[in-house]
Amino acid sequence: MKATPRPAVILRADGGPGIGGGHVARAKIIASAFKADGYQVVLMCKDNDWTRSVLAGVDYKVQYLRPADNESLILHQAIERIRAHLVILDVQDTSAEFVCYLKETGVNVVTIDDAGRGADAADATFRAGIKTPASGPHDYFGPAYAILSPDVLKMLDRSA
Repeated sequence: MKATPRPAVILRADGGPGIGGGHVARAKIIASAFKADGYQVVLMCKDNDWTRSVLAGVDYKVQYLRPADNESLILHQAIERIRAHLVILDVQDTSAEFVCYLKETGVNVVTIDDAGRGADAADATFRAGIKTPASGPHDYFGPAYAILSPDVLKMLDRSA
């Protein structure tokens, strides 16, 4: 009997010197939650020493992107190869063309804290930390949509 393929999700985030660590930290939280729910998870990020150290030992696939890589093509091919159901873009300033190119595969695209036009083309956008108000029916705005680590949530529970 052939095994049913696990649903797949791809996350795209960057971090390191000059960028900070919030995007990758948030992607790790999301990736771990999807992995715990049985999803096949791939996290794609730009290759640098910082991301390699922070992502060492995770229990899902990490694909590092080099500066010369054609990121759009690599992501598009990965969506098709693993038959991803969802792509989460935790990068700033995506273009509408980039998001539409990914959606050509039939995948759902979600953006997080994206100030670019790609957020308008996404299936859903979460803007917990950007001071841009919600602009559409699938635009979730404000601190209620912040993604917090389990450690922070435990601290909040103890303070109540």
